[in-house]
Amino acid sequence: MKKDILDVYTKPNCPKCTELKEFLRSKEISFFVIDLTVDKVALENIKRAGHGTVPQVYNDGTYVGDGNFTMEAYS
Repeated sequence: MKKDILDVYTKPNCPKCTELKEFLRSKEISFFVIDLTVDKVALENIKRAGHGTVPQVYNDGTYVGDGNFTMEAYS
């Protein structure tokens, strides 16, 4: 896996989002958080891509996966 800055699409009070962010920090993987309760355009893009849950992760515009897949891929 590339180790660029990941885009992590999340919402507040999301336990899986918190778990993923803590994991990424522990692996010293840089990431940018996109809060879907604030960024309505990002929310529509995530919905259009067929993702109904958070977190969702992209790397340089390429879909990585949900939180569980991302943690497995970067382990």
